[in-house]
Amino acid sequence: FDAVLSASLGDSADTGAAANMSVLRVVRVVRVVRVLRVIRVMKFFKDLRILLAAILSTLKTASFALVLILFVMYMFGIALSQLVADYLAEEGPVPPDSDLIFFYGGVANSLFCLFMVISGGIDWKDAADPLLNAK
Repeated sequence: FDAVLSASLGDSADTGAAANMSVLRVVRVVRVVRVLRVIRVMKFFKDLRILLAAILSTLKTASFALVLILFVMYMFGIALSQLVADYLAEEGPVPPDSDLIFFYGGVANSLFCLFMVISGGIDWKDAADPLLNAK
C-alpha cells in the first residue's frame, strides 16, 4: 500500500506544488483512517485473545485429565485381560470368534473395548455379557 502511494507521489511531483500538497493531505487522511481501523480491529481481537488465552491455560489441566483417564483404562484393561486369561487357563480354550476373545483377548482388545464403551461405541451390557456368561 505504501509503495503504491510512493509511486503516485513520484508521478504527481511534475504537476506542481499545489497538487503535491493535496496528495500529501490525502495520504495523511488515509494513514489516519488505516490506524483507526487497526485500533478498532484490535478491540475485537482483545476479546479473542482473552478467549484463546483461557483455552490455552486449560490445556494443561485437560492433558492431565486425559493422562489420568488413559492410565485408569490401561489398569482396567490389564486386569480384565488377566481375568480372562486365568479363566481360559482353567476352563480350556474357547472358539477364537467368541465375544470373550474379541473384547478381552489381550490388553489392546481390552483397551479398545473400554474406549468403545466410554465413547458410546457399544453398550455396557454388550461388553459385560461375555464376562458374566463366563462364570
